[in-house]
Amino acid sequence: MKKLIIIISTLFLINVVTGCEAVTGEYKEGTYFGYSYDSEYDAYATAVIYVDSIGSIKSVFIDTTYINKEKSSTTVSTKRVEGNDYKMKAYNQAAAGEWYEQVEKIEKYVVENQGLDVKLNSEGKTDAISGATINISPIKEAVDNAIKQAK
Repeated sequence: MKKLIIIISTLFLINVVTGCEAVTGEYKEGTYFGYSYDSEYDAYATAVIYVDSIGSIKSVFIDTTYINKEKSSTTVSTKRVEGNDYKMKAYNQAAAGEWYEQVEKIEKYVVENQGLDVKLNSEGKTDAISGATINISPIKEAVDNAIKQAK
C-alpha cells in the first residue's frame, strides 16, 4: 500500500512540476509611452502601456492633447479631461458615445488582444472594436509606437 501511495504521489508531483508551465507574453516588463501627431485636428494622441512581469499588457491609457479653441486660442486640454464637455455626441449624432467612452473600449481591446492589430478604412475607422466609431489612426499609431518599445 505504501508503494502505491508513493508512486501516485510521485506521479502527481511530476505532473505538477512539468504540467504547469508559466504562460508568458511577448513584451518586456515596464511602462511604455507612444504618441502620434494628428494633423487633421492639430492634436497629439498619446498612449501609455503597462506590461507586467510575465510580459502581458495589463493596462492602457489613451488620451489626446489639443488646443480647446472654444475656451481660448491658447488653452491646452485633453479630450479625457474634457469628458462630456468635449461634446462629441452633440457634434456628431452618429457617434457611438462620447470620446472617452469610445477610447475606453479601445483600451479594453488592446488589453484583451495584447495589441491593436486592426484594419482601418480610408476614414481611419475600424469595425473590429464594437462601440468605437471615431477615427483611430492617430491612436493606433501611438499605441503601436508604445508597443514597439515593449518588444
